[in-house]
Amino acid sequence: MLTGSGPPEAKQAAIMELSDIVIQSAHIVEGTLPRERMKDVGTLMQAKVDDCLVGRGYVRFRLTPQQRKHLARLHLGSPERHFYLYQLATDPGVFKVQAM
Repeated sequence: MLTGSGPPEAKQAAIMELSDIVIQSAHIVEGTLPRERMKDVGTLMQAKVDDCLVGRGYVRFRLTPQQRKHLARLHLGSPERHFYLYQLATDPGVFKVQAM
């Protein structure tokens, strides 16, 4: 603790020790590469979802630049976005030309 009536040298030593602990903790956290690990987790999850969808008969298709532009205007997770993607995925013309 830094409160109380101790000698100033003891308080300074406690501050230095606390500072060292904080710096060491920051180095440990950064050493685990949290951003890279989260990216790896996201990649793994996406691969599992893709495998699941393909296993259920879904077929991947590539969006045209115009479709990408329209999709970018729709909010992620919105019913409008889901409906737009559903329309594309159920359109035989899109399936025929854009299937991967």
